[in-house]
Amino acid sequence: MRGGATAAVALLLIGSAFAGWGPSGNVVQILVDTGPPAACLPPPAVLNLAQEYAVFDALVFNQIIALAVGVTYDWLAAAGWNYNGSLPPPYKAQPYMDYTGYTPKNSPWDLTNPCNWQPLHETDGRGKTWIQTHLLPYAPNIKPFFIDAAVEGKRTVPKWDCNNATTYKAQVDEVLAYSAALNDTTKMQAEVLGPQPFALITILMLRASKGWSITDIDLQTGPVLTTKLETDMVRPASAVRYLYGETTVTAYAGKGQGTKTMPGKDWVPYLSTFNEGEFPSGATCWCTVLNEWIQLWQGGDSNPDSNKFSPPLTFGFQPGCSMREPFASPEYIQKCKDARVIGGVHFRAAVDAGQAICSGVTQSVWGKIKKLYPKLDGKTC
Repeated sequence: MRGGATAAVALLLIGSAFAGWGPSGNVVQILVDTGPPAACLPPPAVLNLAQEYAVFDALVFNQIIALAVGVTYDWLAAAGWNYNGSLPPPYKAQPYMDYTGYTPKNSPWDLTNPCNWQPLHETDGRGKTWIQTHLLPYAPNIKPFFIDAAVEGKRTVPKWDCNNATTYKAQVDEVLAYSAALNDTTKMQAEVLGPQPFALITILMLRASKGWSITDIDLQTGPVLTTKLETDMVRPASAVRYLYGETTVTAYAGKGQGTKTMPGKDWVPYLSTFNEGEFPSGATCWCTVLNEWIQLWQGGDSNPDSNKFSPPLTFGFQPGCSMREPFASPEYIQKCKDARVIGGVHFRAAVDAGQAICSGVTQSVWGKIKKLYPKLDGKTC
């Protein structure tokens, strides 16, 4: 009995310790987006032996891919990605583990530094909860593959004046205004163009319908990762709760609830906030690079219609999935930027900076891309 009583007391003490970690208003959990349902994804390519090059692909090209994978593995290990977990610390190391000792300036419970990044509380919606760790805190150490590190890798953008109370409030209020005005159109815009898992469908669809391979565009967004760590800016989920606290705000209240008034401390974005840094926006950088990539692929300045699909490229999904018709134009980039603010996961300043820091990146590496894809110049492989 004494042992059992001791154990019970210990559990009570542990529970008390956990209960005293911080104010409940600062630990609102954000449901993690896991991407579109499997039924909404494009089907895998099927080998057609009657199709030109299909046999070659199956018998020869797959072997080349295996060799390329080995080379890529060696490059990743040497480029600072810690792909194999060989970088410090030496004990219980895991692939991609941080080796820089990055520590957030804010705890997950209290925003003592209102301009800086704060790890958020997340849940899978099935009882499991956790606290975020920063995405790729060793990004400044990563050697880029496509871009010239000495030139493009040094791109920077000035961060917004977070210490200006008027500016801070304006950034927060724009996010809340979008949240309060959410409708079917803006929800779809946020879901389709906002989070990476959905945006990457564009790559798969372009490959299926046009035979385009553009997965390498993600390798051109390195400057954003570095700048995110350097600026270390606060994200909307933290700033809204910090600025308004117990003061009521009008915003989207959750699935099936529509727009309601609530204490600012209880607000959560429409989309889940990834564990990445706030500034500049990586999603907007991705949209900017994709937009430039498509225009250059279709002739760039030499083709006045390089920003159009001919015939139009339409993506269709069965009921319950998104309908999307991507286009390459300033309007596409603007909708992409708005999507992140509508979803409540970026401030306007961050999406503007994401476009600015990545504009021209594709042009700077287009020569290398054409060497990898000779058909762009009408040549054969």
